[in-house]
Amino acid sequence: MKKLLIILLVLIANLSFAQNDLTSKKVKYITVEGEFETKIEPDEFYLYIVINENQDKKISLKKLEKSMMDLLEKFNINIKENLICVRYSTNIKKFLLKSSDLKEKKEYELKLSNPNITNKVIVALREIKIPNVSISKVESSKYREVKRKTLIEATKDARSKAMDLTSTLGVKLGKPLFIGATSSRINNPYRDNSYDDYEDDEVEMVEVVMYGARKNNKIINFKKIKVSSKVEVVFQILD
Repeated sequence: MKKLLIILLVLIANLSFAQNDLTSKKVKYITVEGEFETKIEPDEFYLYIVINENQDKKISLKKLEKSMMDLLEKFNINIKENLICVRYSTNIKKFLLKSSDLKEKKEYELKLSNPNITNKVIVALREIKIPNVSISKVESSKYREVKRKTLIEATKDARSKAMDLTSTLGVKLGKPLFIGATSSRINNPYRDNSYDDYEDDEVEMVEVVMYGARKNNKIINFKKIKVSSKVEVVFQILD
């Protein structure tokens, strides 16, 4: 984020200097802001799965874990690439001291690329007695590609606005003298904030979204992610 702010400050400083320079040379120009916004479907869904031993039904952690692996294989999910065990915990010390029964817990992160499969996996995990599932992250792999498109379209929008203004004034639009990207923003409904440098942003669990799926087996309708850009362009005005 700091890098982005520095770049924007440099662009603004250069633009101000350039406009002052143009004024001193008595060059006729017009400054226009263009903008463009689009929406993209998320294609990266991260599930946070917690597996505990079911003491009431006497189902061991190993059995639950195997049931999960078998389930994921049925959905043709590549376990080696998409499933990571992020934490393992046990009360082995208390067990050795005979003060408690042995309990184990494993926490996993599962990456999926299809919203329909994501819904089905959540429901299926619940059916095999693994209900502790949350969506930890929803993202898109096309951020850079789409951001580039929004910058291009925002520049086209600036030119279109400049042409409308100059034709209204009865003058001709000349070549662009300066172009500066004033902002490029990603508005992800599954984040607490929207940032341009999205890779460094921490994401909270989407507990509200999960409630319906966990309790009523409802389908989660994942919202689209907004990507927008604004540019400032200085065009020369011809007599």
